Amino acid sequence: MQRQPDSPSAAGFNAAIQGLSEGFSNLVRQHVELARHEAKDELKQVATQVIGLVVFGAIALVGYLLLLAAIVLLALWLGGVGPMFITCAILAGLHLAVSGVAIARLSGQLSDSGVNMPQISEELERNKQWIKQLRKSSSPQLPAEPS
Repeated sequence: MQRQPDSPSAAGFNAAIQGLSEGFSNLVRQHVELARHEAKDELKQVATQVIGLVVFGAIALVGYLLLLAAIVLLALWLGGVGPMFITCAILAGLHLAVSGVAIARLSGQLSDSGVNMPQISEELERNKQWIKQLRKSSSPQLPAEPS
């Protein structure tokens, strides 16, 4: 059993509230869809970059290991076992120093970079402005803006 509105103004008020709630639910639905779309696009870009890094990193690693082996064998051929061990120690120290610097830089960059979804931020700011305008121009029954 449905209750009939008492007057035409109550029917108009109910229709306005219903329209406002439908508009708000559409707005929330569109924001969720936009966030999902942006996250999906960013995930595709990151996945492509990671795959490229892994493939070319593996190729570079094989070439680098062959170069190191050639240097150690050259030291063995030219000077014997003693210079070969000295060459290995110098190469190991050099690798530890360079990788330490690289790890420090990369971890700093990783902590500085965050997920950035500019379209969501812009859309939310436009919606805040729109809601403020609605409050100024409509009846005082709208709820106050949460702080």
